[in-house]
Amino acid sequence: MSEEGESGSQTEPRQAQYAIHSGPDGQGQTFTVEEAVEKTGFGKFQWRLSILTGMAWMADAMEVNSLSSIKKFSIFFWIKICKKVLLHVIEEEL
Repeated sequence: MSEEGESGSQTEPRQAQYAIHSGPDGQGQTFTVEEAVEKTGFGKFQWRLSILTGMAWMADAMEVNSLSSIKKFSIFFWIKICKKVLLHVIEEEL
């Protein structure tokens, strides 16, 4: 949906707020990220890179989720082992 101005005409879509400056002092040509993507294109390499980074991001999220699930089991497991060890140590001292 686009907004209508006072004169009834449609406004243009907003441009990206980020601009890339060429040149060491930033005095060169400027262009938006969208213009840079349009100029360079989006080919097989970019698709593969996007898929691989998406999979890495998903794997990281799965790791955090699985660690939180394993934490509950590991706490119970270590408490159980510590009780057995303490009982064994106490029995040996008697």
